[in-house]
Amino acid sequence: MPQPEKFSEEQLAAILQLAAMGFYYLLRPGKYAKSRSNAKDHDTLGKPFQLRHASFLLQNGKYHNAHPLTPRSKRCRNDFELSTMYMAMLSFDDQKSAARGDRVCQQYIGGALCPDRALYDRVYSLIDHVGKPTMHPKGINAPLYSYFVPATAKKKHSWADVTTGQLTAALRLATERCQDRTGIPPKLINA
Repeated sequence: MPQPEKFSEEQLAAILQLAAMGFYYLLRPGKYAKSRSNAKDHDTLGKPFQLRHASFLLQNGKYHNAHPLTPRSKRCRNDFELSTMYMAMLSFDDQKSAARGDRVCQQYIGGALCPDRALYDRVYSLIDHVGKPTMHPKGINAPLYSYFVPATAKKKHSWADVTTGQLTAALRLATERCQDRTGIPPKLINA
């Protein structure tokens, strides 16, 4: 699918990764995209997943939390490659839909829509800025829906969030492109 004009390259990559994660991990949109309700009442709605909630199990049985990983440009011997992954996990600690400490896991399946690859890429989109002036201001508490916006001639670099509205727009666009095969009208799609 060609890149829609209304989304930047960084934003579209984040949207595609979050959509794959949301579908395979059966997440509510507010858990993987910023919604208006995220800001209102975290006590009743729970909080969106953050960098510290992600972890990986490798084929050799080693377990890795996401937040101590190092940027891809500064690999350490304890980091791992995507090809060695067995499973990716999200841990619940303050989300409404599960008990504290529960995990939702997906086995690595590979391919463009692999939820583990999507989570790996989301994690590294945040980790790659650790220790730099461009680091996310919330550190390991950065929401997985945040993405980096590079500096331009007119603006400084910044961090932005994928919203449920943007996710809905992207999903409707995808639905529109395959409506002749699915019969699903785009207006029925809502994230």
